[in-house]
Amino acid sequence: MKTFVFISSIFVVLILISCAKKDPQHALLDNFFRDYIKRADAKAALQWSAGAARQKLEDEIAQVAGQPRPLELPDISYKVFSTHNEADTTVYDLMLTIEEKDAPSFTRELLVSQALISDDLKIVDYQFVK
Repeated sequence: MKTFVFISSIFVVLILISCAKKDPQHALLDNFFRDYIKRADAKAALQWSAGAARQKLEDEIAQVAGQPRPLELPDISYKVFSTHNEADTTVYDLMLTIEEKDAPSFTRELLVSQALISDDLKIVDYQFVK
C-alpha cells in the first residue's frame, strides 16, 4: 500500500509539473532574451520585435553579415530589476549577469519595452544602459 501511495504521489507531482505554465507576462521577454541575448541570434529575435526594436535588429544583422559567429558564448542570465508602464507600453529594467569562461562575471543593465501591436504583444524597443 505504501508503494502505491508513493507511486501515485510521484505521478500527481509529474502531472502538476507538466501542466505548469511559464508566467505569460514574461513569456515574450523570455523568448526575446533567449534568442537575442543568450543565443546572440538577431535573426531569430526578429519574430518577437516590432518598431524601433525590429529596426535595431535589422541594422545589427546588416552590420555583422558575413562575420563568423563566436564558437563559445558567455552564460547570460537576467532578473527583472523593475517594471513600469508608460501609456500602453511596459518597460522592463533588466539586470544581466554575464559569466565568461576564465573571466570574472559582470553585470549589464538593459531596458526592454513591450507593447501590444496589432493584437500581438511585441518587443518595441531595447537599450543597454551604460
